[in-house]
Amino acid sequence: MLVVSSTHRGRGVGRELVSRAVSAMAAAGAREAALEAEATNAAALRLYEGLGFLRDKRLARYYLNGADAFRLKLRLPPAREEEMEEGDEAMEEGGEREGGGGGGGKEEQQRLEEEAAEAVASLALAA
Repeated sequence: MLVVSSTHRGRGVGRELVSRAVSAMAAAGAREAALEAEATNAAALRLYEGLGFLRDKRLARYYLNGADAFRLKLRLPPAREEEMEEGDEAMEEGGEREGGGGGGGKEEQQRLEEEAAEAVASLALAA
C-alpha cells in the first residue's frame, strides 16, 4: 500500500517511491510489476500510467468499501547479470547502490527519505 500525505503530494515523493520499488524489482530479476488502484482515483492512475503501467483488468467490488479497482501491469526489462550481482553485493553489505532509482546522489536520496518519513508520520498522526 502506498499513500503520500496530502501535505506532501505534488512533490514527486510517490513517483520516486514507485520508481525505486520498480527498479529494485527489476534488479532482483522480476519480469513484471502489478498493482491495483481504485478506479475513481484519477491521481493514482495518472501516476502509475505516467510510469508506464497499463490497465490490465477492472476488478468489480475489489475493495472492502465496494469500490472497483483497476489492475495495472508494467513489463520489466530483463536485468543484466552485472546489475543483479551488484544488487546482491549491496544487499549482503546492508547498503544500497549509489545512484539507483534515479535519485540524483546521496543528498537527494536523503532529502527524499526525510520527506517520505515526514509523510508517513503525518499519516500516522492523521489516523
